[in-house]
Amino acid sequence: GMIPLQFSWRIDVKTKSRKFNSLTEPTAIIELNVGKHDIPSDDPRNNLFRFEMTKDQLSDTLKQIESIENTLASFNNQE
Repeated sequence: GMIPLQFSWRIDVKTKSRKFNSLTEPTAIIELNVGKHDIPSDDPRNNLFRFEMTKDQLSDTLKQIESIENTLASFNNQE
């Protein structure tokens, strides 16, 4: 199966217009490289997903990931 091989991110802040120095809401640019564990992360057969998230979108995503983590932990506690 496919697994996460590499994860990177950066923050992007754009100006609203050239005349004014006002900034738009910063966003996180996230890159997730997935592929097979026996293939190097830079192999072109892997898939690179690039997406942009606002602070609110990131917060919602982190809550969902925390829910996944808690569910996995509950299975580990049953053993």
